[in-house]
Amino acid sequence: KWLILLLGIFLVGGSLALFFLLGREPNSHIAGVEFRKPDSVLIGEPFVVSISVTNPSNQILQEARLILNLPVGISLVGQQETLRTVERMIGDMVPGSVTPNTFNLIALGDNLSLARLSATLEYRVPNSKLEYSEKSEVDVALSQPAISLDMEGPSSVLSSESFNILLRYKNNSAQTFDGLRLKATYPAGFKVGKTEPAPQTLNTWNLEN
Repeated sequence: KWLILLLGIFLVGGSLALFFLLGREPNSHIAGVEFRKPDSVLIGEPFVVSISVTNPSNQILQEARLILNLPVGISLVGQQETLRTVERMIGDMVPGSVTPNTFNLIALGDNLSLARLSATLEYRVPNSKLEYSEKSEVDVALSQPAISLDMEGPSSVLSSESFNILLRYKNNSAQTFDGLRLKATYPAGFKVGKTEPAPQTLNTWNLEN
């Protein structure tokens, strides 16, 4: 009996020590984190994700901050592709408050079909030194590239034989892309004849919207 009692005290004491050592209480469910996103996005086309953080409790949530984690292949528009974590300070959240947060993202990976986004709201409550957190995840389906390029030509040719190659590009999105350029590269020993239309610079075409 003494052994069982001492073991129980040790487990309880260890749990309390670990709790106070970490100083954080996850899964508190005091706050709410909700995603709003498109059903699917095109690769290379910017899209908007909205994250609403709410305080349904009757106490102030202090020093709240929102952390958005991005998977490889999803980037924040205007930032480096390697940026994986985006933090946004919310501040104090009064009872009943709803704070929307908008993020402009873009999918750049060519081998993705599904991207998982996760958001964590970290905060404190009055008269407590603990840091609480609430986490939410959502999957974004990725479809075809926003701009597609097809090449049509013969499957084989004889040495020194002339042949034609047809390039087709298509905007699969509903928006206009500015500043698109098409650049062709050729293997060694390949001689380029007449092209229609003619490139603006060497082997480079400025594409129309």
